[in-house]
Amino acid sequence: MNSRLREAVSNAILHGNRMDPRKLVHVRCCCDGAKGVFIVVRDQGHGFRPNNIPNPLAVENLDAEHGRGIHLMKLAMERKFPLNAEELRSKFERNRE
Repeated sequence: MNSRLREAVSNAILHGNRMDPRKLVHVRCCCDGAKGVFIVVRDQGHGFRPNNIPNPLAVENLDAEHGRGIHLMKLAMERKFPLNAEELRSKFERNRE
């Protein structure tokens, strides 16, 4: 969970807010012992369309400097939530062992 949160906040600062020190990144976390952890990361940027991000696994994108973070976050989430223009929502399910 730590690496996913770090990647989401990093993307919000770098890509969403474009490193503008006047803009904020909001992180909201709700914890429920029975349901798990729900995290929302929101920036003040203009947003993006996740489906427009090139596939980082395509041959022509293997040397690209950006594009893998969103892909890795999508793969790592226990439950997928759609990404909208400027907000990432992720639910980390509680282990049921």
